[in-house]
This record gives sequence, C-alpha cells and structure tokens, in this order.
Amino acid sequence: MAVVIRKLNENGTVGATLHAMRKAVGWTLSELALKTKIPKGVLDAIEKDANDKLPAPLYARQYLKVYAKALGGDPEYFLHRFD
Repeated sequence: MAVVIRKLNENGTVGATLHAMRKAVGWTLSELALKTKIPKGVLDAIEKDANDKLPAPLYARQYLKVYAKALGGDPEYFLHRFD
C-alpha cells in the first residue's frame, strides 16, 4: 500500500477528515468494517460526527483509534481532536 503524506485540514471535523481519508484509499464502509471489525453503523456515525449514535466513550475512543490506524493516520491526533 502506498503512503501519501499530506497536511490534514485542521478546520474539518474528525468525521469529515476520516471520511476523506477512507475515500482516498478507495475503501467502502463495508470494506473498512471487515478490515477493522468495527460495526458499519459505528463507522458511519463516526464519519457523520453523530456522537449521540456512538457507544459509550470508552468504546467510541477505541473504535476511533482502530479506524484512524487502519487508514494510516495518527490515532493520538484523532483522539485529541475527538475529545
């Protein structure tokens, strides 16, 4: 897998940034769900910044960490922005 280094848009939301990263890799939500073992509904809620649809914060943070890592992002960066 080729790695593309680019500056992330600090003004975008966590969900919008992850959505753009997923699209750049060319994965669908279903493919990402299979790769990460994260339910598709949770991935969709993360991308839509629908925090009210996410599980308890402990689980949501772990899902976010796995999601970011799967796309080659820095999990700590996304966790910091999520909090």
